[in-house]
Amino acid sequence: MLKYNKEIRALVKKRQKYLGMLSNLYGFRSAKVMQQVDEWLTKLDLRVLAIESVYRSAGNLTPGVDNSILKRENLLTYLEILKYNNLKDYKADQVRKVYIPKGKSSFRALGIATIKDRIVQTLFVQVLEPII
Repeated sequence: MLKYNKEIRALVKKRQKYLGMLSNLYGFRSAKVMQQVDEWLTKLDLRVLAIESVYRSAGNLTPGVDNSILKRENLLTYLEILKYNNLKDYKADQVRKVYIPKGKSSFRALGIATIKDRIVQTLFVQVLEPII
């Protein structure tokens, strides 16, 4: 996956530009844009980039409620989770709450999603961001 990073990023950028252009031309709720979004959620390059983006982020070693972290050895196992059939009925896992200090005497709740949820969120951001 990581070997073809530049080529995958270039392809995704082109897809995003095209989707942004379609959205500007027809409106973001048009049938053409929705069809394209639906089709692109199945594309391997977008799924690979979502996994790789989460892998390269600073939080990839922070486990959620399932205590799993993203390692180089298990990157490919997440491709199965991102298959389109699985996304249709996808339910997010619970979020782990951690309290971090805010000021001197108070704390703020911080929700930590599972790796699987972070990857799914990243995939949808890649598709929806050019439209918006």
